[in-house]
Amino acid sequence: MLKPSTLRVFAGLLAGLFVAISTCSLTSLASASAQKPQAKKKSSPNTELYALYREDLTDRYDTSTKDSRDRAEKRRTRAERLDAILKKGELGAAVDFYYAGRMLAREGEPIERIALGHALLSAAACQKVEYSLGATVEALDRWMLAADQPQQLCSILDGESSNASPTPPFEDRVHQSIRAEFELEPLHYDDRKPESKGKKPKGFNSKEARRLATAVAAQGTAGGPLDATLKRMRDIVSEGGLTGAEDWLAAARVLSKSTDSGDLAIAHALALLATSKGEASARELVPATLDGLLRGLGSHEAFGSALTIGSNEHAFDAWGLELDAALRTAFGLPIPDRAIEASGDE
Repeated sequence: MLKPSTLRVFAGLLAGLFVAISTCSLTSLASASAQKPQAKKKSSPNTELYALYREDLTDRYDTSTKDSRDRAEKRRTRAERLDAILKKGELGAAVDFYYAGRMLAREGEPIERIALGHALLSAAACQKVEYSLGATVEALDRWMLAADQPQQLCSILDGESSNASPTPPFEDRVHQSIRAEFELEPLHYDDRKPESKGKKPKGFNSKEARRLATAVAAQGTAGGPLDATLKRMRDIVSEGGLTGAEDWLAAARVLSKSTDSGDLAIAHALALLATSKGEASARELVPATLDGLLRGLGSHEAFGSALTIGSNEHAFDAWGLELDAALRTAFGLPIPDRAIEASGDE
């Protein structure tokens, strides 16, 4: 049996240990809480957001005659509620990015909201949300049109479905085999027939796209070898020389070196496609090519560190740090310790 003096010694040691552990825990908690912003833990889908999405969908496809002022007021109210959810970063599940992105892209203006809608849909596609890939390229084309640039995937159409043509301006730079991967119907006038699955058309080597991707890493900026590499890759993309996720990723890496907004849009679409088909190394290229396209269209980057236009602003700062953290988490990016300066007079 232990002596009373020994018991007192043990009691003192246990008390000291408890104090030390408590102090350490409090310090860790304080340190963690100071690291803002923090992405919210994944949870169930946001029920309010889903209700807004369903209401918006019903309203836009309602063919009955309604008071246009009443409909416009309801849309304005939904937009305000959506913005409140986004600014709080209340995107509890991957499908929430899809609902929010679809609503923003369907608004059709202003361009900043379409761009954010596309970014949210891109995040949904990276998380393999059903139907998100097709919605993402549609938002991409809508964004290009809003920027007075040609759409590249030609997903926005005019006319009857069997005889529809892309809404101008547009460019036929993407082979229909790639468009088919986004579940887009063949264009009625496009005679570039896809090869049998897994085969390349004549004149294209099975490893050429990957060789070009390796070469472009050492070719620096525009001019000389880079221009030739970009031209060759444009031909490969246009003529159906890409036949799988590795090829799509290689083409995205090459075209992302361009300063042409059309190339950058295609690079971004191909990075999304490769990611959605399981090419893990393509995931980091999705936000990078999104930043490249934002730059190419005269905006700030959203996630990168170059921030070549203006000051320290990011493209989606108006929606706050909570949304920034949610998007970065969805893309697998680190969350930086930064603050957004308030705009306007306080």
